[in-house]
Amino acid sequence: METFAKAISAVTFAPVLSVPAFVVLLVDFAPRALLLLGLVLSLLFGALLPIGVVVGWSRVRGKELDFPDRETRAAPLAAVAVVYAVGWGVLMASGATFWVVVLMAAYAVNTGLVTLATLRWKVSVHTTGVMGPASLLALVLGLPGALLGLLLPLVAWSRWRLRRHTPAELIAGAGIGLVSTVAQVALSVKLGFPV
Repeated sequence: METFAKAISAVTFAPVLSVPAFVVLLVDFAPRALLLLGLVLSLLFGALLPIGVVVGWSRVRGKELDFPDRETRAAPLAAVAVVYAVGWGVLMASGATFWVVVLMAAYAVNTGLVTLATLRWKVSVHTTGVMGPASLLALVLGLPGALLGLLLPLVAWSRWRLRRHTPAELIAGAGIGLVSTVAQVALSVKLGFPV
């Protein structure tokens, strides 16, 4: 069971889960002329650079990849939040489709919120990383978009089984992903501007 939990944890790392979320939004909403550019920028700022920051940080600091100690998590999380924020700006400047830009903004804000929470409490990035994109996809695409959310129990179980989080930390992470993303979608729609 330990090996299975580790595998689930590895493939549901927030930047990894960003890939299908961005691809679905791009395929459904991006004009053909912007599809390739949107895909490259989304994957670069949504997955490759964040993964690079975490892997690099863990190697330099000699820490485990998922930073199991609360005290060592804030700096790499803040760095990843900055990467997402820069990605939001680059996607805006490139004329990327509205929902892709909103999703990148949600990654930036949600990661920033988890970073702040981490100063006091070890909130689960994994459950935030499931519920953020799952919430946006459900709001935008309906039931098919909600399918990503079906991973939440499995992800929560894997993080609990690996003794990385308490149930409260798992629920808090999912709550941040859900509430923050729903608020950002509502605000973005109201303003007509992806925030």
